[in-house]
Amino acid sequence: MPAAGPFRLFGAFGIAIGRVEEILYWIKKFEAEGRIPVLPVFVHSPMGSGTFRTQKEIEDLFPDLDMVPPGVVRCADWWPDGPRLKELNVAQRTIAGGIGRKP
Repeated sequence: MPAAGPFRLFGAFGIAIGRVEEILYWIKKFEAEGRIPVLPVFVHSPMGSGTFRTQKEIEDLFPDLDMVPPGVVRCADWWPDGPRLKELNVAQRTIAGGIGRKP
């Protein structure tokens, strides 16, 4: 029987696509709020590192560039042709981007 106290979440490989990102989102959110201690997290995935950046960290990737409006936003929000027809999925909520031009 495991000892009482802190627990670790592992074996996320068995979770359906999109769920790992959501678990990582909540872990990072709870860490930032001080609700849980900072946890070492390892993700082995062909879809990326499993780390997230803040809006400011993404904006800092565009030094000395003039941002094209609307700036750094969720990529799904760049669609200018009409209203969103369905809710965003987990991946669409977590992928952001922007376009910058040399002045």
